[in-house]
Amino acid sequence: TKDGNGGDRTVHCDEASVSRFHYSGVPWLTGPEILGGDISFWDGQKTQWRQTISTAVGRAVVFSSGWENIHQVSPVRAGTRYSLPIFASIAHPPNNSRLHTKCTQTKSQPVTWEVCEPQMARWLEILDL
Repeated sequence: TKDGNGGDRTVHCDEASVSRFHYSGVPWLTGPEILGGDISFWDGQKTQWRQTISTAVGRAVVFSSGWENIHQVSPVRAGTRYSLPIFASIAHPPNNSRLHTKCTQTKSQPVTWEVCEPQMARWLEILDL
């Protein structure tokens, strides 16, 4: 995020955006040379912001993504903020794809790589990786 385009201070929890987000992480790639871009967490019982974490190169914040960690990012007032949001799920993958059923190893049947590899190649081609 660049200065002047700091975005809005949308108060949110990540799991409300995507139900499969159970854990969130934000490693910062920008240091204290920027103004703003801090992340603040809300305390619903005290009805106040309970903690604000400032940006620092190499610093990361990891938290559960539910309503217990409502948060916002302050607008960037000067400089450019670089971060890498990461989300993790503890839910099982959807069980409705041919790839899932053919590439999941069961006790009675080994992994069927002849199905997995062509599908993976198609996905990578689509993603242009």
